[in-house]
Amino acid sequence: MKFLKTAGEILRSGCVIFSIISLAFFTAGAAMAAANTAANSDINVKSLWMFFLFSVLLAAANRILRIDSVHAALRLLIHFAASAAIYFVTVVLFGDYISSGSQVLVAMTLFLVIYLVSAVFILIWMGRRKRKASDKKEYVSQFK
Repeated sequence: MKFLKTAGEILRSGCVIFSIISLAFFTAGAAMAAANTAANSDINVKSLWMFFLFSVLLAAANRILRIDSVHAALRLLIHFAASAAIYFVTVVLFGDYISSGSQVLVAMTLFLVIYLVSAVFILIWMGRRKRKASDKKEYVSQFK
């Protein structure tokens, strides 16, 4: 039963991530189509499945950030390595959008920038969560 609960949480988080990614890509496509009337902003079904797979796997990798027994910097480093691998396999390799080595470098650099911005917000959120947990602890006198 715990497996089904965890799988449901991962799927729910993956759907939220997928919605955010889809919104960003559709907004960028609409902006490009407005700037250039000849732009083709169609996203095919393969792209949607690729983004959905990426989102669900990223949500599963987010479970790494909940391991409190590992230092936060190490958790973030492991999460980055897992996220970069997931991005590379699902988007770069299976996406068929990349045709040269320089495009792979640009795609991975773009991922790094987006990850670093996201990591700042994640670290702030983790710090606030830890602070709230320590604030809720009752004071226990050490001099009884």
